[in-house]
Amino acid sequence: MTKVWRSGTVAALVAAATMATATSGEAASPYYEGKRVTLTISNSAGGGMDTSARHVAKILGKHIPGNPTVVVKNRPGGGHTIGNNWFQAKAKRDGTDVLYTASSVIDQFNRGGKRIKFNPQKYNFVGSIKFASSVVLMRNEAAKRLKDPSAKAVVVGDTDGVRTHTAVTVMAKRYLGDNFRWIVGYKGGKELRLAMQQGEIDVWGTKNQRQLNNLLKKRKIAQVIYQSGHIRRTDFAKVPTIWELIAKKNVPSSEMDAFKFWMAGEPMDHIVALPSGANSKAVEIMREAYKKVALDPEFLRLVGSVMGKNITAITGQETGRLMLVATTVSKKARATLNKIRVEHGLPIGKAKKRKKKKK
Repeated sequence: MTKVWRSGTVAALVAAATMATATSGEAASPYYEGKRVTLTISNSAGGGMDTSARHVAKILGKHIPGNPTVVVKNRPGGGHTIGNNWFQAKAKRDGTDVLYTASSVIDQFNRGGKRIKFNPQKYNFVGSIKFASSVVLMRNEAAKRLKDPSAKAVVVGDTDGVRTHTAVTVMAKRYLGDNFRWIVGYKGGKELRLAMQQGEIDVWGTKNQRQLNNLLKKRKIAQVIYQSGHIRRTDFAKVPTIWELIAKKNVPSSEMDAFKFWMAGEPMDHIVALPSGANSKAVEIMREAYKKVALDPEFLRLVGSVMGKNITAITGQETGRLMLVATTVSKKARATLNKIRVEHGLPIGKAKKRKKKKK
């Protein structure tokens, strides 16, 4: 028997075939296929953050459908502000420009000023990474001066006066009587490490496992005096956290709120994001790829070799929530924090460049 097709049925079949072909075409050509993704690192080359970012870049491409080429570009300066300013203004919104920045950029944004042209609250977060808490290192030769107000001050080095170890040492000076003073203007962690090795500064903070091993075990020139987290690291179980020490002091609630605000970025370390207004499909794809990167044994091995094995991956959605909490503050807490910084000679706007010593 000959089967007769009605015109409507034929039309429906043609439409269905067309949709199937289109769907098949989409499946065969993923969004990122043939694209080149640039991972902008808001720090200089050579440090722990840069190394971690390059490991992420190495692994990210293989977890993105279409396997795009992923390249890196360093845009350092201004405590991550230059990279973030560029990202806000000029990053492509098609998902091919990705930012790799540090949580200290939260302090830059919170501190404010004319040089801040970005708003991290508006980023499309891909995810973030949390390592072990920072520890504050002090050169062994400076130990005898730490509690002696009549001695030469123990020098803390920093880029711009907002990093975690500076917050910890300010708390220690105010409530524990430590004999600290601060020098800001160093370019980055690599320069601070070198200054520490050469004795130009006495105190620095890091969580970079390679640097800890270098200064504590290989060179044996420093000791750990404080931790920034609320819970002690297992590898420094005998070293107190700054929070447990100041809990025993009569710290005014306004100052406690100010310091909690200063340390608001502590739940995150390295942050991966797409710009505001980025293609929604690209955001979804990147977030899924990041989840796979975070579970990749190669990623855990490579990044762990630099920053230690205590690695916690945070989703893009949770990173966004943490960022909103970290950048939302009362005027009173902000004013109190600025007052504290001024009292200790720390900048509340753009840090002054450190003058080079004449040879």
